[in-house]
Amino acid sequence: MPIDIVARGHWSHWLLTAVLGPLLLLQGRHVRRITPRLPEPSGERSGVTGSGPTLRLLILGDSAAAGVGAATQEEALSGQLMLNLTKDYRLHWKLHAGSGWSTTDLLRDYPAADREPYDVIVLSLGVNDVTGNCPAEAWLRLQETLSEQLLAAHSPRRVLWTGVPPMQQFPALPQ
Repeated sequence: MPIDIVARGHWSHWLLTAVLGPLLLLQGRHVRRITPRLPEPSGERSGVTGSGPTLRLLILGDSAAAGVGAATQEEALSGQLMLNLTKDYRLHWKLHAGSGWSTTDLLRDYPAADREPYDVIVLSLGVNDVTGNCPAEAWLRLQETLSEQLLAAHSPRRVLWTGVPPMQQFPALPQ
């Protein structure tokens, strides 16, 4: 019977962490040093556009939500959602995202005073939680906390999470 050497709370997990910790720290510093930091694109982060029935959209998250890698917000996630939704809706939208944000960062930074209702909330989070070494169980609890707060504050009909990209294919991250 195989032994799970990384089981939570098992003594070998702590031993493995102690042995590999310095190597992982050096790898993390190396990755941060060699990975280019792309700016967030210019463009609006909220607005009203389109015609038809009203749809209120809130986009929250990390660099993918913020549009890092796109030249403008119009080319980024928010712009692409607007492009497609304004064909059928009068879209009231807001983007609250930042490069490098983890779920904890979003929970800390998101304005508690924002109680505006939204029909749909799109969340893009996960990469910085993974690279920040947030255990899966803790990440799931953070997602639940975030979801509860958003449901209480905004009463959305839908909350949608984007998938975490295939991080094993990121060339800058050591395997």
